[in-house]
Amino acid sequence: MQRINAARPMLSDTLIVAAGNVVVKGAGLLKLIITAHLFGTSDAQDAFLAAFLLPSSLGDIFAASATPALVPAMVRLQPGEHDREADELYRSAFASSVAAMCAIAGLLALAAPAVFAIIASGFSGEKTQLATTLFYWLLPLLPLAGCNVVWRAVLNAHRRFALAAVAPAVTPLTTLAVLAGGASRWGIYALAFGVVAGGMAEAALLAAAVRRLGYGVCPLWRGRGEGLRDVLPQFAPLLGGSLLLGSCPLIDNAMAAGLESGSVSVLNFGTRLTTVLASIGPAAVGTAALPHLADMAARGEWRKMRGDLRWFGSLIVAAVIPVAAVLIALTEPLVRIAFQKGAFSEASTLAVAAVQRYSLLQIPFAVLSALGFRLAASLRANELFLPVAAVGFCVTVTADYLLRQALGVPGIALAATLSQIAMISTLAVLLARRLRKGRAA
Repeated sequence: MQRINAARPMLSDTLIVAAGNVVVKGAGLLKLIITAHLFGTSDAQDAFLAAFLLPSSLGDIFAASATPALVPAMVRLQPGEHDREADELYRSAFASSVAAMCAIAGLLALAAPAVFAIIASGFSGEKTQLATTLFYWLLPLLPLAGCNVVWRAVLNAHRRFALAAVAPAVTPLTTLAVLAGGASRWGIYALAFGVVAGGMAEAALLAAAVRRLGYGVCPLWRGRGEGLRDVLPQFAPLLGGSLLLGSCPLIDNAMAAGLESGSVSVLNFGTRLTTVLASIGPAAVGTAALPHLADMAARGEWRKMRGDLRWFGSLIVAAVIPVAAVLIALTEPLVRIAFQKGAFSEASTLAVAAVQRYSLLQIPFAVLSALGFRLAASLRANELFLPVAAVGFCVTVTADYLLRQALGVPGIALAATLSQIAMISTLAVLLARRLRKGRAA
């Protein structure tokens, strides 16, 4: 009972984040169902997914790198004691992130033809041209990600988990509104416009919340202060590891693009439920656990941290495994109910269900990975992320190639599960070594 009471704040915050993520992913699932009915597994859908993949992956990479580095630093700057330092850290990080993402967007705009010659190598010339055009439409998502990631990190550091978790629901809801009014007229371009409009609406909501906490919302550079110099050494290995892991979906899609027409759409539809569950479960666990672990690390409460992690991790994994097992058993009827309508055929249902079965296997391992990576961040041991990510990248590339030959698109989904297993095993070994050194010191 004492252990339950001690870890209760972390569990309650996890439930808050998970509830917010349910709302977000519910809205995202509704958008996915509508787009499946409108566009099926057509060439237009393939082109949009190929165009959307790089901006969304880079946004995820930045979030995965910036959040674990920035949140512990802001947690250590206790309110009322370090207000000036916290404001300087925020402004420096915000200006840097916006400038970096704008620069990346500009470089990608110049390199778009070369990029799509690689990631859409299996597309026809007309399909590649459509994907490239949609890509230009979607590039504003990168500067928006630079804003939204930092603003969510600020809210999480201040334990404003609910708003930070539910704000991304604005994007799919806005997209649905645009599709309702423009899909018949503009086709797949309505989907691209809706996604960008949704990102802007989400940014407006987060900006208002951050402003209420007393932070500015204009990216004003005031020099690289002590706080940012403290964050950058933690950010660099996270960025390197996130780039490796963020390239895995690109590799997956490139592998799928070399198979028969519609394979990219099948892969994306078949892995979408896993993405939703990863946001509800592992991502919620990591988001809520990080401020608590960082606070315990700052106070030197190592015994409490170890006990809370062991109890909390066991509870979450025990809850996740039965859910994954039930979903695997019900995969085909779930896909049929959700997608099979309009342009989405029976053959598409069977293909997507085969991918989803293998994809769902990774969920329990993803929960453990989320806890492990947040523990490393709280210990200021983010340098462990790079070798772990390198292992995951190598397993993904090798398993993608081998399993695609044997199983087709479902083999690509199975490769992601094998990569998760390899990463959590490597991370466990490295964290154990790190903790032993810490106790010895």
